[in-house]
Amino acid sequence: MRTRVLLDDVLIDRRVEDVFAFLTDMTNSPTWGRTRSTKRLGDGPLGVGSLFMEMEPAEDGGQSKETEITEFEPPTFFSYRSVSETGVEEFAEVSFQELDGRTRVQPTAEVHISGMSQDKEQAFIKEMQIGVRAILDNLKSVLEEGKEDTS
Repeated sequence: MRTRVLLDDVLIDRRVEDVFAFLTDMTNSPTWGRTRSTKRLGDGPLGVGSLFMEMEPAEDGGQSKETEITEFEPPTFFSYRSVSETGVEEFAEVSFQELDGRTRVQPTAEVHISGMSQDKEQAFIKEMQIGVRAILDNLKSVLEEGKEDTS
């Protein structure tokens, strides 16, 4: 069974094209703390079907996961599916909205966790919400401080 996870959005003081390009190139994920490491598997333009091998941060268990972009609509929407080595599946959608030169990033997610009690699943989801809030704050900081050239 998939469980929908309510996540906060973030407003970033950068153009929507810059935010979309930076966020969808998942090899940037370690820069803002989403993963410890991310490697793109394969060549070609970034888009539907692009695959990544990712290592989660140690505080998230340090597991590896394979991530595939499942929808790609620059610069307003993309989605991906991740499967961890323990079988946890995450389905995420991210919408980007331009607001007077700034960008609202609105993530939503569903997770599928097999073999976990409802109490443990709820604790996992709460931790996920807190973790996503922290990495979105990091993303905002990285992009607004201009530490990365996204052009």
